[in-house]
Amino acid sequence: MESRRNPRSFPISCRCPTHGFGGRIVPGLIIYRFDSSLLFFNADYFKDRVRAVINDTNTKTKWVLFNAESVPLLDVTRADALEELRSELAGREIVLAVARGKGLFRVMLERTGVAGRIGAERLFPTVRAGAEAFLERAP
Repeated sequence: MESRRNPRSFPISCRCPTHGFGGRIVPGLIIYRFDSSLLFFNADYFKDRVRAVINDTNTKTKWVLFNAESVPLLDVTRADALEELRSELAGREIVLAVARGKGLFRVMLERTGVAGRIGAERLFPTVRAGAEAFLERAP
């Protein structure tokens, strides 16, 4: 359900706290990929995993860049769960951004209003674009 990218395929990468693949660590940035649709039965697992990755980092997390490339579908009830996570992270001063959202995932993000709450400036066509935006905005 969850995967870790080969950091050599993307030079701006984050360390996986549990698997440690290496790559270039960018303090404050977590790039998280989930290899499944976000549906009623797995949204809590998704949120728990994002929280666990944040809690396992050695630096203060400023952004979670959700690589949605492998999420072909988002159902309406789980769009609410994604909004709950966004709101929770915002309360901790962590930005939720989305990269590579497409197809039915992107349609539901738009229709439910979650895309608007995330903000157009935090929806990226590629992971690289999202990581570069983080670096440009980081103090």
